[in-house]
Amino acid sequence: MSTSSSEKTKLLQYKQLSIEVATAQDDDYDDHSSSNRSSSSPSLSSYHNGSGSTTHATSQHYQQRDGTNPQKSACKRRRLHFLMKYFQPITSTPTNSTRFLFLLRGCFVLLGLFTISRHVVQIIWYSNTTSGGGGGGVEQHHHFHSWPTVLSIRNNATADYVNALDNFLYDEMKVATFVNVDDADADGTQGGGMKYNIKIDKDMIEFHDNITVSWNFNGAGNDKDGLKGDLVDTDSVIALYCPAAGTATTTATTTKEQFNPKNFIDAATISQIQSTMLAQNLITDDLNDKIKKYWKIPSFPVIKEDTCEFRLWSRRHTMDTTNANANANANDGNSHIMVYNLLATTGPIHIKNGSTIPTTIHLALTTNNHEMLVHFSTGGNENVNQIPMVVYSAIKEDLDNHNNNMTSCQFNFGSTTTYHASDMCHSPANLQEPGKFSSPHLLHSVTMVNLEADVRYYYKVGLLDRSQAKNMLDFENDIVWSDVYSFQSAMPAGVDQTRDGKPLTFLVYADQGVSGYGNGDDGDRVATYTQREVEDREEEEEGGAGIRMVHHFGDLSYAQGASHMWDIWLDMVSRFATSVPLMVGVGNHEYDHVTGGGIGKDPSGVITPGGYNPKWGNYGSDSNGECGVPTSIRFIMPANGNGVYWYSYDYGLVHTIMLSTEHDISPGSEQFLWLEMDLSAVNRTLTPWVILETHRPMYMIEDIAPNTQVGIHLRQNFEELLHRYNVDLYLAGHYHAYFRSCPGLYKSRCKNGGMTHITIGTAGAELDSVPLLRKPWSAFFSAEWGYGRITVANATALLFEFVSDQDGSTKDSTWLLK
Repeated sequence: MSTSSSEKTKLLQYKQLSIEVATAQDDDYDDHSSSNRSSSSPSLSSYHNGSGSTTHATSQHYQQRDGTNPQKSACKRRRLHFLMKYFQPITSTPTNSTRFLFLLRGCFVLLGLFTISRHVVQIIWYSNTTSGGGGGGVEQHHHFHSWPTVLSIRNNATADYVNALDNFLYDEMKVATFVNVDDADADGTQGGGMKYNIKIDKDMIEFHDNITVSWNFNGAGNDKDGLKGDLVDTDSVIALYCPAAGTATTTATTTKEQFNPKNFIDAATISQIQSTMLAQNLITDDLNDKIKKYWKIPSFPVIKEDTCEFRLWSRRHTMDTTNANANANANDGNSHIMVYNLLATTGPIHIKNGSTIPTTIHLALTTNNHEMLVHFSTGGNENVNQIPMVVYSAIKEDLDNHNNNMTSCQFNFGSTTTYHASDMCHSPANLQEPGKFSSPHLLHSVTMVNLEADVRYYYKVGLLDRSQAKNMLDFENDIVWSDVYSFQSAMPAGVDQTRDGKPLTFLVYADQGVSGYGNGDDGDRVATYTQREVEDREEEEEGGAGIRMVHHFGDLSYAQGASHMWDIWLDMVSRFATSVPLMVGVGNHEYDHVTGGGIGKDPSGVITPGGYNPKWGNYGSDSNGECGVPTSIRFIMPANGNGVYWYSYDYGLVHTIMLSTEHDISPGSEQFLWLEMDLSAVNRTLTPWVILETHRPMYMIEDIAPNTQVGIHLRQNFEELLHRYNVDLYLAGHYHAYFRSCPGLYKSRCKNGGMTHITIGTAGAELDSVPLLRKPWSAFFSAEWGYGRITVANATALLFEFVSDQDGSTKDSTWLLK
């Protein structure tokens, strides 16, 4: 028997390819080593199906592609041995058996090529998948992204939220022709012989009031007798304008801008209005109910203006072959423009203290345990001569009449800032038009100082005219104050119990958004349960420990260029953030960008225009051009690191570190060196527990190749540093699910002197639905919304619980013991 040299070469190539395919693994560490396959090591994850039951994970829950399944690894070894046995030299005179073996050999080669190509196609497919809103970044989960409009308008057919960043009506009105704009008088009556009127049911409103907008025919006969094309029908549009045209305003809006019909806040067709009310259960699907001419708005949004108005427009096509903005009509091939005819206006709707009342109030800790920072916002512009202030006392009654109790009532002044479209890195965040950038108005911060430790304080905030700042005994009647709120001042480092003898308890989560961002109201529901936890435990119910903080490590509002969503989200979380500090970090949807940043532009100090974009990562443009600007200005975190990006603080027995995985954290980087310095300075006698929080996890079992790759590099970059300083707990989000690793995880091995890793990106953004990897270090997984509750029992015992937002029940828990 002899074999030609070419046949030998091919045979060796077949053998090599078969070996590579048979031993192919993912880029993870050696997760399937013999030690991790032993009976004493944690084996399969528990998989929670979100219905309240827990089952052992089976192969249907895991995509077996990486060799980490011990049975799969054994199968690969048997396949390798089979290949080596039968890939023997081929005789020069083939027989039927050798022909069969040659055919079998070819099948194995094709199988190997298919396996390799599958991974290549997967990587290419992920790399070409862009994020919602046209940002151009990598959206690895295929989540449903919709940025709700200011008035939460719904689509006609599907009842889904209309997308503010991709709204056909906004685009149409941007290029439309508007007529009869000056024919409506400011008091809501119509000039020019108009036959319609529109009004609301209140003379003055406040934020969150429910209002009803109604319209009717105002001429002889009925509205069917009106001019052709100028009838109110389901294609007609009602738009909200703030401030109302011709009214005084504290903002920088000019009179010309007020009258500009394209400067609306939100707009909807009558058909969309009906769909919105139907989705909100404000009308039934009965035809007689749907044709009623009204719009019920259950909660008027925070606009920060003193006046608004609604305008009623008819809309019709007109042929125009000269207009550059005209669109080709598919029916007749001609170019058309859309003409909007003003039929009626409500005139000014007055909002009580709309531009001066403090809104979106939220607390934050500083590096000093005897301080508490309060953020709030108002209307107005940077030229207004006002200064933010806070009045506070441990006695609530002092704030009702603090002019007569100045000895027990404290006050302090703060600072004001804002940001503009030009501060953003790229579109759509820097486009000043409906649905995209809108002014945040004035953003204030002021610090309450000289607080006694662990004491309940009461406070209120407002704006003081600078000319009156010296006369502190006569300012009460000249300030529009917020409501009175309360908080518990911080526990000193090293204290193991609250003043009333209970353990420190706080809540943690990531990835929230607002109602309508994903496919439901889950962000609001988690916020509601968080509020309930804070309020219930404030009342010191039996067994209650008192929620002291809420930690949110990235993907906060998901505004991504739709800047009104920041106010919607902050208004939502202020229900509890007025009572406990809200400590935040940044995620990919706050910071990631690919251009427009750099020196003087990137608030984190990164000098490259595209921020941090390593070749191995999937760091795209998920902020849609915001590049961290709104987050860094709306939140002031402890000033011992790099703003909102990385910082640390002590509270009771816990030293908390917030990092940014959207920035370089490789050895030698600015963030790595800061982390190393911070860890080396921790006093483990005072704060025996060290918890690290950041957006992206090191370990996760969801089979999303680009994210897995990022996790591997994060481990390579600083897992050893965390191990060296005995960090106890690693909390992350990014994946929209709950995951808990085995204890002591280090270098993919359980009980290896490492820490517990928990991913809790479950605060409301759309849940993940992808295959799961079978990892020996996985302990629990659940695809449902909820939040984490941490109770620090003492210096050697800490309890973590995952709480469902469905019913407040605990779905998973684990004790960390020293």
